[in-house]
Amino acid sequence: SKGGTATAKDTVCSGTNTNITLSGYRGTIEWEVDDTGTGNGPFASVNPSSNSTTYTATNLTKNLTRFRAKVTQSGCTPAYSNIIVIKVKPASKLGTLSTSSTTICTGGTVTFGLTGSVGSIQWQSDTANHVLQNIPNATSASYTTFPITKNTIFQAVVTNGNCPSAFSGPIAISAVPGLSGGKAIAMPSTVCSGTKTTIHLRNYTGNITWQTDNGSGNGTFTTISGQTDSLYTTPNLSVQTKYRAILKSGTCPQAISEEATVSILTASAGGKATATSSAICTNTATIITLTDYVGTIQW
Repeated sequence: SKGGTATAKDTVCSGTNTNITLSGYRGTIEWEVDDTGTGNGPFASVNPSSNSTTYTATNLTKNLTRFRAKVTQSGCTPAYSNIIVIKVKPASKLGTLSTSSTTICTGGTVTFGLTGSVGSIQWQSDTANHVLQNIPNATSASYTTFPITKNTIFQAVVTNGNCPSAFSGPIAISAVPGLSGGKAIAMPSTVCSGTKTTIHLRNYTGNITWQTDNGSGNGTFTTISGQTDSLYTTPNLSVQTKYRAILKSGTCPQAISEEATVSILTASAGGKATATSSAICTNTATIITLTDYVGTIQW
């Protein structure tokens, strides 16, 4: 018997196959394996058995798996080939992908992250002709994009050595126009003291939060709780008061509307009418005078 020489690709990716070929042997072949992964375990016949000159080891997952050929010439003592040690590298693994947002305002950025990946990372984005290409220097587990001004596709590619790459698949990021604060208009803009008015918001985009300066006149605004409609009815007012709207949506920078100013008229007051003489003769005259009044007089 003559064991011959076994040859094979000695490094493979996990889950793949390799061919082991025997040459220069004499006798009948019986392939054996040590699949303990220790590199020094006992050999046993492969299952199913094989006596071909080429044996295909399939779905290899354990590092340091060993193979040899047992060759027996009829009536003779078996001989063994050299031992082939297969090094099994972990397959490329994407891991868990995270995305800070899938919709942003034009000019914003997105941060992607990979955890638990196996292999080298390369981030990609699509070009004008929708072809994914590598982004220079984008090889870390965490990647923050360039400012995005249009809808863009991104992808993560993870490659461990010469193992087949793992792909995240397309990640679509939508870029939407920035927010518009619009214009707040009081209708009417001048009211009598102790009455109310309605503030209208026009030409805006985003979600509304109303604010008021509470008549302070110092430029300090506070939020009006629970008021999110484009129409806001004020409480009864007694001093000049300003209103504005804050517009928010997603991760977009907030926008502020133009302010509406409500001016106050002093309430009408009847005043006091007095006559120069409270008792007169028929067909004579007297003078009646009005004092402490507010407003335009009509007798």
